[in-house]
Amino acid sequence: MVFKKLAVIAATLAALAAFSIGNVAAQDVDLTDNATCFECHEGGGSDEPMEVDGAKIHNADGSFTVEAHEMWSCVDCHADITDIPHDTEKDRAVDCLQCHEEVPQAE
Repeated sequence: MVFKKLAVIAATLAALAAFSIGNVAAQDVDLTDNATCFECHEGGGSDEPMEVDGAKIHNADGSFTVEAHEMWSCVDCHADITDIPHDTEKDRAVDCLQCHEEVPQAE
């Protein structure tokens, strides 16, 4: 009986340790460094930054079309991105009204 309880406790601790290691590894990624984002989102293809309704923000290489945006990190606008890999629909959710009084229009 005692052996069974110890085995359950040991298995539980092992599972918690395994989840903790994975969680720590994911947190080691610096999402405020645009280079982290560009590891997947630069160079075209399906992982290229996508445009949505409104002003064009990115060039095909991931750089910004407006120089004023260059000082910001990707996650300053893409605030829903908190981990890698992330939901591909989340990267489109940008609220320009965080900084702008009205949504910039496409030219």
